[in-house]
Amino acid sequence: HLGLAYIAAVLEKEKIEVKILDLEAEPKNSEELKGFLRGFEPRIIGISSATPMINSALKLAEECKKILPNAMIVFGGVHASILPEEVLENRAVDAVVKGEGEFAMLELAQGKMLESINGLSFKRKGKIIHNPSREPIQNLDELPMPAYHLLPMNKYMPSLGNFKRLPAIIIITSRGCPGKCTFCSTEVFGKKLRFESARKVFEEIKYLVESFGIKEISFYDDTFTADRKRVQELCMLLIENKISLTWSCMSRVDVIDEETLRLMKKAGCHQIGYGIESADEKILENINKKISLEQAKKAV
Repeated sequence: HLGLAYIAAVLEKEKIEVKILDLEAEPKNSEELKGFLRGFEPRIIGISSATPMINSALKLAEECKKILPNAMIVFGGVHASILPEEVLENRAVDAVVKGEGEFAMLELAQGKMLESINGLSFKRKGKIIHNPSREPIQNLDELPMPAYHLLPMNKYMPSLGNFKRLPAIIIITSRGCPGKCTFCSTEVFGKKLRFESARKVFEEIKYLVESFGIKEISFYDDTFTADRKRVQELCMLLIENKISLTWSCMSRVDVIDEETLRLMKKAGCHQIGYGIESADEKILENINKKISLEQAKKAV
């Protein structure tokens, strides 16, 4: 769970003790959860959940509140960002972090006044208070590497058909998307694309290969090839340093060219997922995809 791992890395950098419990990778029954929480006694419990799992996450929050009634329970992620009031209606939830959570969670952990934390919604005397939105992080190179050492790295498996070798892991090297497709939640995290440098991405890959024996990476960026010069630089670093890696990515059909694709293949890329969505021009127009079927054919 890279969202939690980035937050954990920022907290650890400021000497704040943190643990990650990935309940999808390592399910726990009530007694095991109680033992974990009582053994750690956290002041803040952060829970991230996608929409399909939100009801389970809210039940988890209630369970945590029973075990540690004085702990502050904070929700984050896309669902909570879009529907903070719905999430805060649950009695166990004390606050919601909307959008990127690294520095809002850091300020919470440092004990700053709730009213002063941008991006935070919280409850006070039965009322929900929404603070101003937080500006997206502009320079992603300032973020520390995700706290992979806190994750059960040996438990993660890619879906069938999406890998060539194991062990495998996902990484994210950019945030935001210039697209405005009607069905997507990307707007929650900003329309402006922000990138990690090719050098920083390379160092993270090198660390994963050397520390965990990773052989396959899935780049989970919404539009990995949006900055083709950066992709080409990363490919050259992988080739020149003889990094044995196979990888896949996702992109759009209007931000790719043959030269980049050939270099990607040489650097280990074996699969690219394009968001084509439909073979019907009218549907593409209705969902504001802003691509043509001609562009899709050319990219494929």
